[in-house]
Amino acid sequence: MTSSRSYLALLIFCISVPIAFGITYVVSVSNGDIPAFFPYISDTGTLPPASCIFGQFVDIGTALIFFICLIRYYHIKCLIMSRRSKNMINWNKFSFIFGNISCLGLSLVGNFQFTNQFILHSIGAVLSFGGLFIYINIQIYISKYFASELKLKNWVHIYRLVFICLSTISSIISSIFLVISFSKFDGEDRLQWKPTDSGFVEHVISSSSEWVFVLLLIMVFASFTNEFKQIESVKFN
Repeated sequence: MTSSRSYLALLIFCISVPIAFGITYVVSVSNGDIPAFFPYISDTGTLPPASCIFGQFVDIGTALIFFICLIRYYHIKCLIMSRRSKNMINWNKFSFIFGNISCLGLSLVGNFQFTNQFILHSIGAVLSFGGLFIYINIQIYISKYFASELKLKNWVHIYRLVFICLSTISSIISSIFLVISFSKFDGEDRLQWKPTDSGFVEHVISSSSEWVFVLLLIMVFASFTNEFKQIESVKFN
C-alpha cells in the first residue's frame, strides 16, 4: 500500500529529467566533447565523465517511471472495479506494458552509449521515447473516460491534446531530419558537427526537435500530478 505522496515520484521525475540533461550538457560542452549548439540529448551523455552522470540519472528515472506506472495501473484498476468498466481493463494493461517497454528502453539508452553500441542505443531510444509516447496517449484516453472520478477539468484535457499533438509533430520532424542529416554527413565525428559539415542544418533541426519533443512529453506527464494527489492508498493485489 502506498500513500497519496506517490505523486512526489512524478514531480521528481519531471523536474530531474531537464536538470539531468542540463548537467550533462554543461559538463560535455565544458570538456569540449560536444558543440554547444543543439547537440542530441544522447550526445550530452556519451563520453565520460558526463556518461557516468547521464547513466546514473537515467537509471533513477527508469525506477521512477516504473513506480509511477505501477501506481497508476492499480489506481485505474480500482476505478475500473468501482464502475465495472470491463472495456477499460485491456487499455489499462496495455498502458502498463508500454510503460515497462519505456523503462527497458531508458535502461538501454543510459547504459549503452551512442559511440560504443550504436544499434542497442538506437533501439533503446525508440523503445523509451516510443513506449512513453504511447503510454501517455493511452493515459490521456483513460483520464478522459474517468474524468468525473478523477475530477478532470476540460481545459486539462485540451492542454494534453495540444501538447501531445505538438510532441508528435516534433518527433516526426526530428526523425526525418535525423535520417537526412546522417546521410549527408561528411565530417569526421558525429559528436562534433560543424557548420561546414554537410547536413548541418538538418542536424540542428533534428536535434532541436528532439529536445522539444522530450520537454513537451514531460509537460504532459506533469499534468497528471493532480490525479496522483487524489490517491489515498493503493493495494497491490
